Amino acid sequence: MKKFFLLLMSIPVLAQAQELDVKDPWLVLDATGNDPLYNTYTAAMERSRLYGDKGYKMDYWSTERPVSYASDQAGKMYCIWKCRQVVVNKIPEYHTKPVVVASFPDMALLRYSPWPGLEVEECFFVYSSSTAIVDMQITNLGPEAIDLELYPVIEFGQDSLLPFIFDEKTNTYLAVHRESHKRLISNLYRGGDYPVKCFNEFTASREVYSYGAYKGPPEDFYNIIKTDFYAENRDDRLNSSMDYARYMALHIKLEVMAGESINVRYLRTIDPMPDDRDAVPDLEDDITDNPATDLNPSERDNLLTMDLQPYLDENIELFRSVPRPERMTRAEKIMYIGAFNLVRGCMLPPSGQTSHNFYVFPGSPSGDGGTGTRYFMSRSPCWPMPTSMRNRHRRASACTWNNSGRMASSPTATARGAGANTRTTAASTATPWLPPLHPSLTGSTMKSTR
Repeated sequence: MKKFFLLLMSIPVLAQAQELDVKDPWLVLDATGNDPLYNTYTAAMERSRLYGDKGYKMDYWSTERPVSYASDQAGKMYCIWKCRQVVVNKIPEYHTKPVVVASFPDMALLRYSPWPGLEVEECFFVYSSSTAIVDMQITNLGPEAIDLELYPVIEFGQDSLLPFIFDEKTNTYLAVHRESHKRLISNLYRGGDYPVKCFNEFTASREVYSYGAYKGPPEDFYNIIKTDFYAENRDDRLNSSMDYARYMALHIKLEVMAGESINVRYLRTIDPMPDDRDAVPDLEDDITDNPATDLNPSERDNLLTMDLQPYLDENIELFRSVPRPERMTRAEKIMYIGAFNLVRGCMLPPSGQTSHNFYVFPGSPSGDGGTGTRYFMSRSPCWPMPTSMRNRHRRASACTWNNSGRMASSPTATARGAGANTRTTAASTATPWLPPLHPSLTGSTMKSTR
C-alpha cells in the first residue's frame, strides 16, 4: 500500500499534514517511463463541460524537460527545481527518475527525487474542465538543510501568451491567450461555443518571491535563473513582464530543514473571455473592462487548501466493480487499467440537444465516437461506468442521419482537448447497473471485488 503525504495550506495559514492514501493495493502500478501507461487526464464528468474543456497529457520520461503536463491549446505546465543553486530542469538530471504510483482518469500520483536526499511525492489532478492542480509533498531525508527554489512554468509553443497583472493579495499571475479550432485529428465545429480567447490564473500556495514572462525559447530559462551567486550586483528576481511571451513563471524560495516535510501546490485555471467570438487581433483590447479579472479569492483559496483524499477515494471506488484477471503480467495490468481510464476520461455530462451523457473520441466530430471507441466497446466490458456507457448508446441511437451520411439532428458533441485525445458523454442516472461478465473474463481466472 502506497501513501502520499499532503500538507493542506492556505495563504498564509498552514494546515495539518494529512496522508493521501491509495487504499486498494491492486491499483498501485509503480510504472516507469518504459511501461505502457495511458497518460492522458481529464476532469471527472460532474466537473466537466463540453466547451472549453481541458485535458492534459503527462510526460514523465522526456530527456529534454522536467515532469510536465501538456494540453493541446493551453500549453504545458511544469516545475523547474534549483537545489543549493544547482538548476535541475530535465528528467535525466533527477537523482531518481519519476515513478507513477497510481493513475486514474483525472489524477496521477508520482514519486521522484530531483536532488540527493530530497524526495517528492507529486499529485497531478485535473479538478475541472478549467482547473489543473499540481500538489508536491517535499521531504528532506538528508542531515542538512536544503535551500530550494521552485519555478512553476506555463509554456506555449509561440508568443501567444499575454500577462497583464500580478495580484499580490491572491498570489496570482494573470494572463490571456488565444486558441484555434484546429486539432490534430478532427477540427472543432466552428458553430459551437468553443472559446477563442481565454483568461488564465496562475497561482501557488506559497508566497511568490518573483514572477516573469519571456519571449525566447524555454531552453534559455536555464541561463536566466542560473545567476552568479558571487556577483556584486546579483539580481535573482524574474523580470515581472507584462508583455507578449512564450512562457510565464512563478518563483518560490524555500528552506527545507533536515527531516522536514513541506507542501507546495500550484495550479492554473482557464476560463473563456466574454464576447470572445468578436475576432479582435490584439488581446490588449479585451483586458481593461473584462469582468473575468474580478478575482474570487475564496474559490482560489479552496483549490489551494482542499483535501484531495476524497477525490482519490472516488477514483478507487470506480474500480471496485472492475473484474481483476489473475493471469495478467505487470504490463498487461497497466494497460488494462489504462483502457478504463481512457474511456472514463472521454465522458461528458448531458449537453445541447441530448438529455443523455455522451462521449467524444477521435474519429467523427459529429459525436459518433469513432472507430477506436466502437471497437473498444465491442471488445470489452462496460466497467467501471456501465450506466454511462448504456446511455451513451441511447444517445447515439437517438441521432438521425441524412442521405449524405452526416448527422441531421446532432447534439453539440465534439472533441475534448488534451493533446491528441478527446471526450465522450453518457446519461446521468443514479440507477446502478452492472452487465453480465464478458465471456473472456469468466471462469477460474476471474477475481472480482464487487
